[in-house]
Amino acid sequence: MKRAKTPSRKAEQSAATLERVMIASMDLFARQGIHATSMDQIAERARLTKGAIYWHFRSKNALLDAILKRIKEEWQRVVLLRVREGATPLVKVESLFASYGTLLSEHPEMCLFLQRAMLEPNTSVSRKVNDVFDRTATAIATVFDEGKDSGLFLKRSDSRVLAFAVLSSFAGAVTHCHSDKTLRFADLMDEIKSQTVARLTGA
Repeated sequence: MKRAKTPSRKAEQSAATLERVMIASMDLFARQGIHATSMDQIAERARLTKGAIYWHFRSKNALLDAILKRIKEEWQRVVLLRVREGATPLVKVESLFASYGTLLSEHPEMCLFLQRAMLEPNTSVSRKVNDVFDRTATAIATVFDEGKDSGLFLKRSDSRVLAFAVLSSFAGAVTHCHSDKTLRFADLMDEIKSQTVARLTGA
């Protein structure tokens, strides 16, 4: 029986470098904007040489694409897969909030980055980020529509609008907790969930 290969030290170092670049760049992009952030600043924040960053990313656009890909993969792993495992639409909604609570508490920088990126004057960047939100809202709205079709949720609400309202609430919760340390993210998420379930069921 063949033994599973373990990552080499070089591969582990490369992965660690990549992670440092990702975190540093998302933090700087969220704080001061993408256009205003230079690769030199990212290198300084990550405590790396600029050459080390260019070894992984040939340009800032390539770095942005990698960040968006990482966010998509994390969302699919932490949120989408778990939501799809729900036995009923209501269980899926419960899983939606629990999964987002996990994702956003562990990686608030992802949400802060996306919010700032939507305001970028570079239309190619804002279009890519808007596409992320649009696909996410569509996935959430599908769960709401499933509940309507099964008779568990009220038909009066617009699933797409409600999905965007939920995403906007998530973003607001992350932002407020980031700036006001007296707030508990879990408390805000519980309140958003209660309001959403009430909207869906009329209870």
